[in-house]
Amino acid sequence: MRSELVSALRGAGIDFTLLGGDGGWVIVAPALGARILGAGVGEENALWSAPVLSRRSWAEGGNVGGQRTWIAPEGGPHGFFYTDDPSSWRVPEELDPADFAALPAVDGWARWQTTFTARCLDGESFPIAIKRSVRISTGPALTGTTGVLRIDFRHSLENRGSAPLDRRVGLWCIAQCPCEERGTIVIPLSSGHGADSVHPYFEPLPDGVLRTEGGAALLTTRPGVKYKVGCGAEAAAGAIAFVGARGEKCFLVHLRFSVDRAGTYVDRPFFGGPVENGDPVQAYNDPGVGAMAFCELEAHAPAVRLRPGEVQEFEIQMTVAFGSRGAIGGLMRREIAPSVSDSDVFSD
Repeated sequence: MRSELVSALRGAGIDFTLLGGDGGWVIVAPALGARILGAGVGEENALWSAPVLSRRSWAEGGNVGGQRTWIAPEGGPHGFFYTDDPSSWRVPEELDPADFAALPAVDGWARWQTTFTARCLDGESFPIAIKRSVRISTGPALTGTTGVLRIDFRHSLENRGSAPLDRRVGLWCIAQCPCEERGTIVIPLSSGHGADSVHPYFEPLPDGVLRTEGGAALLTTRPGVKYKVGCGAEAAAGAIAFVGARGEKCFLVHLRFSVDRAGTYVDRPFFGGPVENGDPVQAYNDPGVGAMAFCELEAHAPAVRLRPGEVQEFEIQMTVAFGSRGAIGGLMRREIAPSVSDSDVFSD
């Protein structure tokens, strides 16, 4: 709920920016990586946020939720999140929870930025700046919905070093959604591709999690189960969505973005897999239960070559909506997967 999130932030002494109003709103927390910590309509929040908010590091249990920017790759010799011990994982505190500085708004975009040196396992380091920009728009509620919120989100990567940055750092957008109740992650696939285009990252997927219907990969979210999948550039259609429920009310979170079929995607299964290039689209189901149950919608930009001072921008259109099962199913078909039925994504 929006009011509960606002109270939690104030109680923790964390400053935030509220954009919009009852017809559609987002809350951005600059001191928490300028993440969109909440996004919704009225009191409803479609993003997951932790029951307790703080500026603790991830090593201290500081995952607060929302939609954030990380950098890729996660693992492997060029990764930014693992040490020599493959079981040891850490989040660079310069990245999250980094304190982003506010920049002047431009053309309706609220903007924040941080600068730091990204250090990977092989010892190389890259001075970079990351900027996050957000603007929102709302329209009339569709039949059966309480409103539809459109969020334009843009993040950028600037090479602050003195040497070229040659396809070593990728922008990574991660949106966390609550899934303590039933839910389905929808990954539209390009023509001719099926379930074999979606591959696991950690270990074989649990039975019954993945299926394909109507030209899309459908992943059932299950509290208490951990899995992650990726979809390569040859099969990804540039979208991922989550359809969830809270009691009788359903909601949709949808990310749409560009995919470069010939691009270099640097995040891939690092436990050894058949994938040569990385994945522009990923989905994750966390093993948490109850209020800690969430899943992730993940979108990657291709890693590009940046000369000193050059900037890469990657924009994502986010849609958030709440309503009846029929209304949310209809919006999903209109904007994401035209041939996927309500029964495919809603489990009773």
